[in-house]
Amino acid sequence: MRVSEWIGIWPKIVPSVLQIEEFLAFLLVAAGLTLIGAGIRYVAGDDRRAVPEADLLVGWSAVIGLFVGAGVFTGIPFTWVAGLAGICAALAATALRRGKQDFFPADTVKIAFLLMPLFLLTLSQTASENDDIAQWLPNLRYLLIVDHFPAPGLPISDSIFPSYPYALALVGYLVGKITGTLPVTAVDHFNILLLGSFALLLTRIFQGGERPANDRWRTIGLALAACTLLCPTFVPRLVLSNYADCATAISLAFATILMIRLIESESAPRLASILQATLAVAALVLIKQANLVLLAVALGGIGLVAVKHPRRLLRLAPVLGGGALFYLAWRHQVGKIGGGEMPIAGFDQWQWSVLPDTFSHMLTVVANKGGYFGLALVLSLAAIARFRAAPLAVVFAVSFWGFTAFLTWVYLAVYLGYEGRTAASFWRYNTELGLLQMAAMAAMAGTWWQASDRPALRSALRKASAIGLILVVFGPLIALPQLRFDLNPAKDHVRTAAIAMTPLIPRDAKLFVADPMGSGFFTSFVRWHLGFQSPVVDGLSVFNAEGDLPRLLQRDGITHIYVISSSAALEAVLGQAPPPSGTSLFQRDRNGEWTQTGFWPFEGFASIGAFRS
Repeated sequence: MRVSEWIGIWPKIVPSVLQIEEFLAFLLVAAGLTLIGAGIRYVAGDDRRAVPEADLLVGWSAVIGLFVGAGVFTGIPFTWVAGLAGICAALAATALRRGKQDFFPADTVKIAFLLMPLFLLTLSQTASENDDIAQWLPNLRYLLIVDHFPAPGLPISDSIFPSYPYALALVGYLVGKITGTLPVTAVDHFNILLLGSFALLLTRIFQGGERPANDRWRTIGLALAACTLLCPTFVPRLVLSNYADCATAISLAFATILMIRLIESESAPRLASILQATLAVAALVLIKQANLVLLAVALGGIGLVAVKHPRRLLRLAPVLGGGALFYLAWRHQVGKIGGGEMPIAGFDQWQWSVLPDTFSHMLTVVANKGGYFGLALVLSLAAIARFRAAPLAVVFAVSFWGFTAFLTWVYLAVYLGYEGRTAASFWRYNTELGLLQMAAMAAMAGTWWQASDRPALRSALRKASAIGLILVVFGPLIALPQLRFDLNPAKDHVRTAAIAMTPLIPRDAKLFVADPMGSGFFTSFVRWHLGFQSPVVDGLSVFNAEGDLPRLLQRDGITHIYVISSSAALEAVLGQAPPPSGTSLFQRDRNGEWTQTGFWPFEGFASIGAFRS
């Protein structure tokens, strides 16, 4: 990107007053969740195996449990549950104050200061990614409108996967209940804050399991850089969105580390440590359906780690039992909804013939993402060479290879057709192991650091820490174009047009989105921006057969067509060529003829195709 384009971004990142209010409400919600986590740890009898850095995750998981219990087994409006969560936070604060306990983990102020550049540069972020506007945000909007999970007798959700767990959406719901808005960036900021809490945990791992009450700025800065801009799996489109991959990676890493601490303890763990691990596991399995597999492969690695003391694995029984209760409760809700998840094909439909293509695409990803996959190989070798001395490396190695096998099965039995043949999202799913990888690397680096007595090497690491501190402060400014991927002229144009056409389309209309040069993304994009129970019923993309266009229009009784790009087949249906200098809305009259009723010219560009993403 040219310097002039980089400078041109700055006016667009200025947040509105409403976005600032949403961020302040988010901070209030995050503080409440952290207080609940700290309160659970304190009331359960804090012990040295529990980690304050997990308080945010634990408090979030406990609140998820409140909503799942109320939403699955009762018809209580979620507003009441949100009020109960607020009361729990207040009670936790009272208990902590009377016990003269800290409200927040040590160095929270430092980590918050270092995260501020990321927060400030993303305050004005808008929804722009496919899964955001097709699944995750519609789930959040449903909660705010209906005040309950989807269920028989309630309005039908317009999400493509209404049965996916709502753990992340509940963060946005709590923020929305405070502001009265639909906070599309609440989960983005929650991901950032979770990364901050994990950075504090990394400093603990590096220092052998304990950390001082007042750590050095440069140590925290390096840990935060390792979780964000220096992490091979830090992908802004996954972290700064409502996608579940970042929260999954953090929950998996926390759950794994907390369970390892349970089995490595020489004495029987106390209730606080057990509850922390239980709620971390519960958060993991309630973020998205496939996370049960991640838990399973991590447990395989933990089983190997415990080979010296196999009886200690019994300490995980209450942890896994508690997590199972959360998971089964949600499965009960899925049964009531009746679908809304990705289906699994029967064995006779598995696409064995595409395996060579699938493996070829997987290897291409491995070659293009050498940082992550190279470290995965290093840790796998370390797990073999130092089996008894590197438990996190062992767990990561088992998880990595086990998850790769699982993804291969997914491409055989779930992602049929093009997605299976091209190993769709292979890199994206691997990012869910990225923070467990960073934890294993931190543990190995910490062991080396403690054993090293070479002044030159220690001096080099101190300098690297200083560089990491500088990077987390100024790096977001340099990487701004990558962080603000939502600033896309094509998406801005279609968003503006969708808002403008809302009063032109009756609620009983049936709208067709025609974009024969596009991927189909804008069909979901327009549907999202036209609101709950949108009139959009179908769309045309490069993947549709244009010969089917007349049949599609007749089948659904289409009354309106929004034209983003055109083709000969579309022009034949309309009886005219839409103006190429903008996007157009057409309406069918009583005689079946199409009349243009809206037009939005392109501003600053001549073709929408130049900005597709």
